[in-house]
Amino acid sequence: MSSETSIVERVEVPESEISNEGPIQHLHKIEHTHQWDPNLPQEKLDTTHIVLETNDKEKAVEIEKNSAQDSQYDSVRAAVRNTDGGEVANTVRAWVLGMIFVTVGSGLNMFLSMRSPAISFPVIVVQLIVYPIGCFWARMMPTKVFNTFGLRWTLNTGPFTIKEHAVITIMSNVSISYAYSTDALLALQAKRKYTPAYYVSPRTDV
Repeated sequence: MSSETSIVERVEVPESEISNEGPIQHLHKIEHTHQWDPNLPQEKLDTTHIVLETNDKEKAVEIEKNSAQDSQYDSVRAAVRNTDGGEVANTVRAWVLGMIFVTVGSGLNMFLSMRSPAISFPVIVVQLIVYPIGCFWARMMPTKVFNTFGLRWTLNTGPFTIKEHAVITIMSNVSISYAYSTDALLALQAKRKYTPAYYVSPRTDV
């Protein structure tokens, strides 16, 4: 079996691991939780309602097993696979590129926030730019394995993976915006005419 086939291969979930409660009770919770969910297809809600009305336990177990294996939303299933392909994620490449883009992105956002109107450097820009850079890294960097105090590492683990891309995007998403405390520093540096009348500067208070 090829590696591509193993990636899309579905994993059977034991019924004992699906839920600690009965399948009918679990479907009642699903129906109650998603009754006003505009993103869930109506046919799935109708199927759940019919199963609960007929008290079909076999169909309830099948629905619960499918929901445990995959997302109930079509858009999520189209974008996110329900199996692990075994790609590497915690690599030197991901950390280096992530730190670079976090530093550059947050610095640009801080610098451009002084402008009026302000210009932002969103995460989607990092997500688009870092992919060709990661692929270029995978093509150009050596694959030699180093041993540092018993820890084996390499600059190039192979092709740039989706997990590395996700790690860099998450790092940028968390830290790319400038710190809110800088607004206080900017306020302290504002012109005197913006200072309240009741405020006396420590430099002029003798």
